[in-house]
Amino acid sequence: WSALLHDVGKIGIRDDVLKKTGKLTKEEFDHIKEHPVRSYQVVRGISYLAGALDGVLYHHERIDGTGYPEGLVGINIPLQARIIQVADIFDALTSSRSYRSAYGWDRALKILREGSGTTSDPHLLKLFERAVRDAIGNDPDGWARLIERAERSGKLPGYQ
Repeated sequence: WSALLHDVGKIGIRDDVLKKTGKLTKEEFDHIKEHPVRSYQVVRGISYLAGALDGVLYHHERIDGTGYPEGLVGINIPLQARIIQVADIFDALTSSRSYRSAYGWDRALKILREGSGTTSDPHLLKLFERAVRDAIGNDPDGWARLIERAERSGKLPGYQ
C-alpha cells in the first residue's frame, strides 16, 4: 500500500509546479516537498492502511540525512521507506518528465549507484539492481518485455 499511495498527496500540489519544464524555484520546491506529509494525512485516516504510513511519509528521506520531511539518517529511515525510495527514483529516471526524456534502465541504475550511500541505501540498491538485471537477463528486448509484463499486471480486470 505504501508503494501505491506514497504520492497521493501530489493531488494538493499546484499543476504549474508539477508540470513545470524548467528548474523549480525555492518556493516551488518547498511546495513539492509538502506532498509526503499531505500523502500521510490522507492515508492515516484509513485504519487498515496504518502499516503503510512509514513508507508514505518518509520516502524522500536520504541516507545522508539531507532528505525530507524530517532529515532522518541511515537506518533511522524506516525500511519500507528506503525500499520505496530506490524504486521511486528508478521509476522517475526511466519515465519521461515535462523537463526531460526517460533514461534507459542501465543509465538509471548508474545514476542510482552514484547516489549509493548518499541518497539511497547501498544494500537495498544492490538487491534492486540484481533484481532488475535478473529480470532482463541477456535478452536484448528484456527491458521492453519487462515493461510490457508490468503494464499487463497493473491493469484491473474490465478496465483499459
